Amino acid sequence: MNPIFYGVRKNFEIKMASRVVWDDFRNYNIIFVGSFKTLGNFSTLFDNLHIRYELFPLPNKIIITDSLSNSMEIFNTLMSKQPPLYHREYSMIAKMPGPNNNVILILCGFNYIGVEMALKTVAIPERLKECEANLIKEFDSIPSFFEMVYQVEGFPKNSMYCNFLAAFEISENYSISTP
Repeated sequence: MNPIFYGVRKNFEIKMASRVVWDDFRNYNIIFVGSFKTLGNFSTLFDNLHIRYELFPLPNKIIITDSLSNSMEIFNTLMSKQPPLYHREYSMIAKMPGPNNNVILILCGFNYIGVEMALKTVAIPERLKECEANLIKEFDSIPSFFEMVYQVEGFPKNSMYCNFLAAFEISENYSISTP
């Protein structure tokens, strides 16, 4: 990550999610990359979003609510226990406003392939173009702030297939919940 940020002469600090405090949400742009299981303080960011996650009871779930149509869809993860150990899980990307004109970017999944696909989506130019195309298809433009989810299929540490499921715009007036 150093070449990315130092190449544009931006200072940055790497912190474990467990070391992030609420003042960080007010004072810095934040990028979280990791599992839903390791969100820590970040978990409250999901309180008012359309896309939520559930860790228990197993299997893990992505829950998509649409307040306009008053509907809810639940998508379960799948991990086969017999070879070839097929996995189906979900990647979430959320870009939301922070409380001080800063930005919070969340890239997460339940397990390795979900997190990997979220990161690939914003880091690989071809995947980023597909992501932008999905947003344009949904909203006719790329909103400043949004949440989106992909279904990811593959094998341990090897994502093979990615399917866009849903996206929602996040208001510029969105207020993050504090614990």
